[in-house]
Amino acid sequence: MKQADSELKSFQTQLQKKGQEMVKGLQDKAAELKRKEEQGTISPKELEIQNAKLAEEQEAIAKYEQEVYEKLAQKREELFSPILERVNKAMSDVAQEHDSFSCLIPTLTWCYMPMNHWM
Repeated sequence: MKQADSELKSFQTQLQKKGQEMVKGLQDKAAELKRKEEQGTISPKELEIQNAKLAEEQEAIAKYEQEVYEKLAQKREELFSPILERVNKAMSDVAQEHDSFSCLIPTLTWCYMPMNHWM
C-alpha cells in the first residue's frame, strides 16, 4: 500500500512540475507582452496576435490540467485495484470459511457477524 501511494505521489509530482513549467512560461510571455505594450514597442495588430496566442496557450494549460486529473485517476486505479481485489477476496474467503456475513463499510472497516445472529 505504501509503495503504491509513494508511486502515485511521485507520478503526481512529475505531472505538476510540467504544469507549473507551462504556467510559468505563460506568465513570462504575458509579462513580456505587457512590457512591450507599455513601452510602445509593439503594434496594436501584433499585440492582438500575441494576445490570441496567449489565450491558446492558456487553453492548452486548462486541457493539460484536465488530462492530469484523468491520468492520476487512471494511475490510482492501476495501482490500488489489485490491492483492493486481494483484500476483497481475503474477506470473502474468511466469510465463507466461517459461514458468516461480511460487508465493506466506506472507511474500509470489515464487519464480521456469524449468520446465526441475523436470524
